[in-house]
Amino acid sequence: LKLQFLYFIAREMADSIKDDGVIYSVGASLFQYSSDNSKFKSLGQVTVSITCVAGEADRTIQQLICRDKGTGKMTCSAKIGKSNSGSVKFQMQSDNYASFRSDSGEQYSLFFQQPEDMNMLAIHIGLSIYLSAGSPSHHTTIVDVTAGKGDSLDVKDAVAVKYCAYVVEGFAIGRQYDTNMQQKKTYKFAVPSSNPNLESGMVGFEGTVIGMKQGGKRVVVIPPACKNTAGRDTLIVFVEATKVRVDTRRGAARLPAQHHLDDDDDDAPAAPVQQLTFQQFQQQQTHQAALPLSITGPPGIQQLLIPQPPPPPPPPAPVFPSEISLPPTQQQSISNTEANVAQLMSSSNDLLATVNMMNQKLDDVNCEVRKLHPPTWLWDR
Repeated sequence: LKLQFLYFIAREMADSIKDDGVIYSVGASLFQYSSDNSKFKSLGQVTVSITCVAGEADRTIQQLICRDKGTGKMTCSAKIGKSNSGSVKFQMQSDNYASFRSDSGEQYSLFFQQPEDMNMLAIHIGLSIYLSAGSPSHHTTIVDVTAGKGDSLDVKDAVAVKYCAYVVEGFAIGRQYDTNMQQKKTYKFAVPSSNPNLESGMVGFEGTVIGMKQGGKRVVVIPPACKNTAGRDTLIVFVEATKVRVDTRRGAARLPAQHHLDDDDDDAPAAPVQQLTFQQFQQQQTHQAALPLSITGPPGIQQLLIPQPPPPPPPPAPVFPSEISLPPTQQQSISNTEANVAQLMSSSNDLLATVNMMNQKLDDVNCEVRKLHPPTWLWDR
């Protein structure tokens, strides 16, 4: 009975920690992809939350959790690890859709009413990956959320981007540092060799766009050591490459030059970048041939994610009942059971540790009581 009571108390504590750990939430429509018939099934309106709770060895545990808006029950969850491709596989698609992979390996798709909601969710997932990696302070963290098409950006290529930058405050997104999302004109520049080699007047993320393609979207976390121009603050930037123009002289070390994306552009030309030394050029060419899988790297050599295969297509119109193989009550029962099992498995270690700790404290209290009072007093009470 004592163990059952302690288990109940520990379970309540775990639930309160989970609720308090929500750092971002947004409403969306959830769809589940079935590989058997290659169709999506509508699961209704959900609340999508990013949670952050304390883990072992001063690390934090990040999760993406979807809960039914009506009942509040968890529909699915996905742990966010040190890389996007190795955990949640979050991918932004067209028409305000985004896909991700749950802990059980199932593919889901989310539909957002506003594109800004999807952008902010991507930013928080990028922050979660940065926190899961231990908040590295001497190199950038790069998370590709849309692969893009065409040629990849290299040093001195011209690019036009839309971006929004925020200051990281602890485990959350703080104030907005800079943005051009609401402006008609894009921000154009020539890609520098690395983030420390920024020209005056640059925002602070220009050296992290190497490897992006036209239409690609990326979340970048830039600590102060990587010269992000924000002083002692860590920046997190959402970048979309709206237009890419590759320099045709890519095969050789090039002289500094100004680049225009279009001959009829009326914007000021992009600022030139510093000329590469021969050693830097050799390092860059070696890096391009290797294309490592890591999402982080030293400031001088940005490491990039290899583009992942495209996610499943966005969900179609609402699913007709004929496409559902089981009655709704049975499907809801199966979903609830799977969600409960996943929740119990994820919290079992914490519950066991809490039970052991409370059991030990209870034994210590009983020992002290026996020393201070005779047994007859205990029975009388």
